[in-house]
Amino acid sequence: EAECLNAPYLKKVRTGKPWVIAKWAMTIDGRIATVGGESQWITGQTARADVHRLRGRMDAIAVGMGTVEADDPMLTARPPGPRIATRVVFCRHRLPSIDSRLIQTANEFPLLLIVGQQINATDLRLLESHGAVTLHAHTDDATEMIETALDAMGGQGMTNLMLEGGGELLASFFAANQIDECHVHIGAKAFGGVQAPGPIGGPGLEKVNDAWSFSLVSLNQFDDDLKAVYRKISD
Repeated sequence: EAECLNAPYLKKVRTGKPWVIAKWAMTIDGRIATVGGESQWITGQTARADVHRLRGRMDAIAVGMGTVEADDPMLTARPPGPRIATRVVFCRHRLPSIDSRLIQTANEFPLLLIVGQQINATDLRLLESHGAVTLHAHTDDATEMIETALDAMGGQGMTNLMLEGGGELLASFFAANQIDECHVHIGAKAFGGVQAPGPIGGPGLEKVNDAWSFSLVSLNQFDDDLKAVYRKISD
């Protein structure tokens, strides 16, 4: 019980990396958006308030560029919690727009850009002049970028990191074996559609025996929505 309670701290001590929580909201038929790309809102206000409470306890919150371009998120806790999370964007091939809410608030809330080799230096300097901090991964390999980012976050004293999407970022973290916990919000809706996306992108797995295995930690109800928390079963 003590090991379970202190798991994020113990991982930080043993590996130097923060505890990684993958969070997503999906419908009862496993979709995170309609075939037309609409995703707001899958869950109700009560469930979304729970997400903001979790944000307020995180050291960092990360997204990929797909989420930045699709949703223009702020990634802040509303109302503020006991911690102000560093907002992290993985920028393997492109950067946030200068007009994005993340860049426009970079002097108010910490913003860290994890950048790959193909990023234009001039564009990067412009974002840095608006308050963004950059970490050069010196690679375009997703797994290597994740390793570099987690080591740097741990070196800065961060104990926990929440991933808020999108599907390609989650797929990269799963492939890198760097997911410790999943917070799955299930909204009381169904979208259907073969082309409607699920929460984890990438090529996926071919065999059931290769699936990542988790144990159920808790199950809570928020009005008609559910939240399931799973922890990865150690290899």
